[in-house]
Amino acid sequence: MKILLTGTTGTIAPHIVDLLKEFNYKLYEISRRESKITKSIVFLEYINKLEISSIKKKVGTLDVIIHCAALTRSTNMNALFKANQKFTKEIVDLGVNLNCKKFIFLSSDLVHCLDSNYGISKKQCEEIIKNSDLKNWTILRLSTFIDLVKENSNSSIGRLIRKSYNHPLILPIAGEFFIYPINPTDIKNVIRDQINHLKSIKSIINLRGDKIMLKDLILKFNPRVKIIRVPKFILLICLLLVTPFRRKIESYSVLKSIYKNTNKV
Repeated sequence: MKILLTGTTGTIAPHIVDLLKEFNYKLYEISRRESKITKSIVFLEYINKLEISSIKKKVGTLDVIIHCAALTRSTNMNALFKANQKFTKEIVDLGVNLNCKKFIFLSSDLVHCLDSNYGISKKQCEEIIKNSDLKNWTILRLSTFIDLVKENSNSSIGRLIRKSYNHPLILPIAGEFFIYPINPTDIKNVIRDQINHLKSIKSIINLRGDKIMLKDLILKFNPRVKIIRVPKFILLICLLLVTPFRRKIESYSVLKSIYKNTNKV
């Protein structure tokens, strides 16, 4: 089986590669730069130099494409939209041209958040896939990702945990709001199931982990962490101040989500 992955230098794709290495698959990658796992995966093209005809000569056909690559944040909203949509369209066209049997797209549960630039860009990428000529696709809407075994995860929460070892954390209502983190095993399991079922289906899967308070998750890794509480009214003031610039400030969606969740605690 031939499998192409994008975004292998990112946070999630390397875990998927770990899974696929266990099987006798031929693995290819398209990324911003060659990854450190080149012994188990064949580097094809750089994202900004993608040529379908060149790739077709190298691989012929593909069984599965797992599209993980994405620009997650940018001070330029239009640049973020353009980058994610353009690359997704190119990867989708590649899948169609190479008669890909299964296209798996890693999206985000932020597609439900109309104030998140990243969420909006992911939603637009989903529409590109839905309106394509791909016969078999699955969209995985992922919640917050963290490696629950390694606190050095490169996810946003992973960076927060690393910071907690050297600095006190300033968190809205001391982190007493709920998140639904997923871990590498969750993603590996669903990817394995999707690869094992190549029947022509078009589906959206919402992948969420167990409910846990952010502060409790951080305390799992660093019981000695010092958390400085930010009252709700301060959070509301921050939210009101950034509202006029919500399309330019990605943290707006985070603040709004936290404020909604704090009202439920």
